[in-house]
Amino acid sequence: MLYFINLAGTVSTYFLAYKRTLIMADQKSYVINLVDGFMYFAVSGIQVFCLFVFKNYIVYLFIQVGKNILSNLILSIRADKLYGKINKVAKMELIEEYNNQIASYVKDIFLSRIGATAFYGTDNVIISVFKGSLLAGYLSNYTMITTQLTNVVNQLLASLQATFGNYIYSGKSKEEQQQMTENYFCVNFLIGNFCFICFALLAQSFVKVFFGERLLLTFSTVMWLGINLMLSILLQLPSQVFIIYKLFNYDKPIIAVSAVLNMIISIVLVNKLGIDGVLIGTFVTSLIYLFSRFFIISKYVFYTKYIHYLKRIVLYFLISAVSYTIIWLTYKNMEGGTNLELLMCVIIVPLLSIFIPSTFLAFHILF
Repeated sequence: MLYFINLAGTVSTYFLAYKRTLIMADQKSYVINLVDGFMYFAVSGIQVFCLFVFKNYIVYLFIQVGKNILSNLILSIRADKLYGKINKVAKMELIEEYNNQIASYVKDIFLSRIGATAFYGTDNVIISVFKGSLLAGYLSNYTMITTQLTNVVNQLLASLQATFGNYIYSGKSKEEQQQMTENYFCVNFLIGNFCFICFALLAQSFVKVFFGERLLLTFSTVMWLGINLMLSILLQLPSQVFIIYKLFNYDKPIIAVSAVLNMIISIVLVNKLGIDGVLIGTFVTSLIYLFSRFFIISKYVFYTKYIHYLKRIVLYFLISAVSYTIIWLTYKNMEGGTNLELLMCVIIVPLLSIFIPSTFLAFHILF
């Protein structure tokens, strides 16, 4: 029963979701954030109260389902007020004209999402099967952090997608579109590199404080998790370009190959390297994903030489490696057992993670 209620919670997020998408496309994400934020805090309070009074997890889940439906219902009413024309009868000739295009595009995105699920959703399964659920549980203490960071970044970048798409379709030249894309990719890198460095250096301390030292994983595992976190954020830009320019048809073979290759590498290496082997499989296929998508963008969108993007990606990786090394050396000199030293690390590491890569990029642009 709990499974079906949780499933209903997921399905309920799609109730009237097209009107939520319409508001987002009109660059009014603040409306969505306001409604979702209010509902989150209000319903969280109700859930805590109900758990305290009824001590029943099923009641908690039903309230969550109701929250999803109510949020979308409020946004639906707001969309009706903002865009009165959406409730008028559509012209059949327009439906017939765009029906096949929309169906084809939705099919391509659907296949892409299935591939992404197979790509990112197999790590825990492989670890549980080959190394046991206990080790997968230890890993979940870290993936909880990466998941929350990814959700925050996705929320930020999703709100920028409508602005990015509007700029692309506002009659700008290809050169201006390409420059905007590269600037956006630079922002992606700075965000991804910030998350990577902060996670790689501070995650161990977080897990130690909140879960205990016996649940700590190896330094190499934390590094691979951080690197894969950065790559997942870097992939946000090409994914948004694919949505805007409708390019998903071109990378269907890449999605299939990447998903299969990820599982093969992970299964081969998991017995030799443990969790690290699975994370290396994700790392290798993420690189394939990243480089191949920029190849498609260079060939079918901006008609430029692929080496241009290749150099940019390599430059970002070099800046990330050098920045991490400098900050790691600083962190090692500061690290200690006292709460004050830990607090100093929590403050200084994020500040350096912003300042040092930004300085390198500014120096590169100027000289």
